[in-house]
Amino acid sequence: MKKTLLLILLSFIAFNTNASTNTITNTSSNASIWDKIKAEDLVLFYPGQSSWEWLLTKHKGAKSVRKGTSCMECHEGEEKEMGETLVTGKKLEANPIKNKPGSISLKFKSYYDQENLHVLLQWHENVFNSHEKMDKDYKTKITLMIGDEKVREFPVGGCWGVCHDDATNMRSFKGDKDRNLYTSKSRIKIKRTGGGDNFVDKDDLAGMLEKGNYLEYWQTAIKSPTEHKTHHGYILEKRNKQKHPSIQSKLSYNHGMWTVEISRALTPNEQGKINIKEDHLYTVGIALHDDFSKGRFHYISLPRSFSLNDSNADFTATKK
Repeated sequence: MKKTLLLILLSFIAFNTNASTNTITNTSSNASIWDKIKAEDLVLFYPGQSSWEWLLTKHKGAKSVRKGTSCMECHEGEEKEMGETLVTGKKLEANPIKNKPGSISLKFKSYYDQENLHVLLQWHENVFNSHEKMDKDYKTKITLMIGDEKVREFPVGGCWGVCHDDATNMRSFKGDKDRNLYTSKSRIKIKRTGGGDNFVDKDDLAGMLEKGNYLEYWQTAIKSPTEHKTHHGYILEKRNKQKHPSIQSKLSYNHGMWTVEISRALTPNEQGKINIKEDHLYTVGIALHDDFSKGRFHYISLPRSFSLNDSNADFTATKK
């Protein structure tokens, strides 16, 4: 009898220990692979109300931007300084958030096998609780955008390439209707205030979609350490959600550190989904919404080049 009770007690302890570990850390099944891959360090910074149009006109480096010079060439290593200037309202921010840090550090890893690309993103959360919850649904959102020269402004400006001056809460926003990310070619004309709702015709938009003139986004939206959702879509005339997502994400949390692992088929061969192939250079941009922030009140990266096998790219995925 005593032996039976002892076995039951040991089983109970083992079960609850495993349950607690899974709840807190959700350790990746690919941990042994990730441990062997070098992490790339990024600094995401607060962009304020800087837009693509601002980069082209008011920015000190506007002439270089118009010539196609990437933001990375001038501003790599300056992210923390720029973030601090913008988040405090010293420049390009009409509504600064009290106590919000100007930047946050993030680690990036990637590898691919015969069928899939795997990306790991890891960061230590900010806790400042200085504003009401803008996003009532999600505590944190991490988003990766990927594209190439088919959206010509993306390798130059990264996230700024689809962030326009008339988007919601930007400087030229009129408050008449919400407007999110879009490509310049989806509008008849882009002014200093943005492109408005002056869309090119539906046939042109359909042609751009067919030719791959769009960006793709992968997002993990986090409710809690044990609950998240995956959002997948493309950016053309607006942010479009995929009806049949092709990405999966795993989430873990340990002592304030978030880890998100995203997997996606390399070549889904479907509209709105970019085929990722060897011997081709892509651009990635990363955005992080923390502490229930929403819309433009986020952190973003400078554009980074990405490749499966080009060692000269900023990020090169490891082949497995």
